[in-house]
Amino acid sequence: MVICFHKRPVQNASGNDTYRGCSGTISYTWTWTDCAGFSNSWTFTYTVSPPVWSAPVSTGTTVACPALAVAPGATDITDNCGRTISGVLTSQSADVPCYGTMWYQYTYTACDQTTQTYTYTYTISAPVWSAPVSTGTTVVCPASAVAPGATDITDNCGRTISGVLTSQSADVTCNGTMWYQYTYTACDQTTQTYTYTYTSVHQYGAHLYQPANSRMSCISSSSRRN
Repeated sequence: MVICFHKRPVQNASGNDTYRGCSGTISYTWTWTDCAGFSNSWTFTYTVSPPVWSAPVSTGTTVACPALAVAPGATDITDNCGRTISGVLTSQSADVPCYGTMWYQYTYTACDQTTQTYTYTYTISAPVWSAPVSTGTTVVCPASAVAPGATDITDNCGRTISGVLTSQSADVTCNGTMWYQYTYTACDQTTQTYTYTYTSVHQYGAHLYQPANSRMSCISSSSRRN
């Protein structure tokens, strides 16, 4: 056959190509026509494979406080053809008020709509804190040995921990000790105690030469407690 006319290749001449910018088929058709007007066509078809890619390996870190467990973001990646795939935050755990784990999950979607996920997990440590050092004082009269209260403290994340009176000794009528114990309970339900101790010293010498009709102040004070 003597070729008299040769057309340039036509892409997707059949209208059946499936490539839409990612994967599928791409065809090119050439048509030859001889001098008698008879034609013949030849088609070459490319099959473009789906993209090859992998989301980042899930990872994480340990932090001291929940406030530090912020969304970390996700790094852009590329598939085997250099197309950018971005990670989008699609799920996350509930906030943790004290300690435990918090996670953020990012979804990567390739051009063929396949997806992979990447998860970043925070491990939040238990609080670090210390109750006040137990202390005390000496008083002259048992009536002065009143509950002293306990100062609020904070843990390493700035959360307030209050001391609550949970135990105390029996009253004394003259000499002896009286104590008040306060319990501090952190957000992880661990406890520490603080004890304040009074030492009551009845100073008899201070009243040794009082008139016979006078009453000793400590005895009258302790009587008011009873």
